[in-house]
Amino acid sequence: MDGIKQKIKFGIAMVRNLIYPARFKIIYHDWLLIKPKRDDYQTNTKYIDAAINWLCRAQDATGDGGVATYFFDKGWSTSYPEVTGYIIPTFFDYYHLTSHEEIRNRAIKMADFEVSIQMENGAFQGGYIGRGAKPTVFNTAQILQGLTRAYKETNDLKYYNAAKKSADWICAVQDDDGAWRQYVYLDIVRGYDTRVDLPLLEFYQINQEDKYRQAARKNIEWALTLQQENGWFKDCDNSPKRNFEPLTHTIGYTIEGLLESGILLNEQRYIEKATISADALLKRFEIDKSLKGRYNSDWKPTVTSCCLTGCAQMSIIWMRLFEKTKDFKYLNASLKMNDFLISTQVLNSSDKGIQGGIKGSHPIWGDYRIFSYPSWATKYFVDALILEDRIIKQLKEEILK
Repeated sequence: MDGIKQKIKFGIAMVRNLIYPARFKIIYHDWLLIKPKRDDYQTNTKYIDAAINWLCRAQDATGDGGVATYFFDKGWSTSYPEVTGYIIPTFFDYYHLTSHEEIRNRAIKMADFEVSIQMENGAFQGGYIGRGAKPTVFNTAQILQGLTRAYKETNDLKYYNAAKKSADWICAVQDDDGAWRQYVYLDIVRGYDTRVDLPLLEFYQINQEDKYRQAARKNIEWALTLQQENGWFKDCDNSPKRNFEPLTHTIGYTIEGLLESGILLNEQRYIEKATISADALLKRFEIDKSLKGRYNSDWKPTVTSCCLTGCAQMSIIWMRLFEKTKDFKYLNASLKMNDFLISTQVLNSSDKGIQGGIKGSHPIWGDYRIFSYPSWATKYFVDALILEDRIIKQLKEEILK
């Protein structure tokens, strides 16, 4: 009876307050914020689905199996082999979540596209299809990651053989000190080649030929000579003129390669070095309430816009550190970051190059990839949300034990 009385009182109070415009506005606002209950936790399914659909459209736009970028001024680009390579694992991850056979077939189509354009020496070109065909170490390594995953998923030796040719070429052109100075973007040596080490180690896991592990270790040791005491890396941008203020995207590559390689090698020192850098950006994020697109050697932002790819990468890195340490500061930062990223995703645009994708910069006229939707931003967004859902599910299961 008391419950019924309470409901009646609540109803009367609601009706009385609705006649006051200011009060009605608050009630209406709060009503809109009420989320439908779904097993106590709202999964990211609709955002992931929309992003995957965008990536499917980016693949369909090319006609060759690769994945494109969307530009406001010229529409869809040609295929980008490098990014197509590391989208392959994302599609296989999504397939295992949903059992959507079409997505698995699309991942295989991407892998077949890569095999079809591989150079005789095992390398892959940098840049978009149709814009030259210079062999590039970093790009080849990202494609190696996709080919390795395709082999794991299908047991088709054509992917293994292509992956081995790539890994062999990467090792062959490495300098004695561990750096890559040949076949690099704009002919400049870079610290973010730690993101080359991760694919080498993933291939080593299935091949067990020690030269791949040794090549990765040599490069990591070299890259650590570029790290300052505060975690900032020299030579970490993808341009010669802005190494003093590298992108969070390339900083993310550097930390990701170092962290994930440390995990695969069970090398605590590498994990600790990655943590220093990740913690520095986490501190900036907590203080500034956002992560900007570029940071100088004192970890001070030099631009006002956000690089959304870098934001997604750092979210993943923080969640991976949470999995290693169980320190909730990392998970809390990632959840905030993922909420921000979701807020930038448009789900109901009439422009299919926009709907479900993730911009280069926020705002879109910002410092990184102005007026465009890069496929790699959407890829990392999907990876971040899939990882979040996995972690939250595990935590719920632990609580319910």
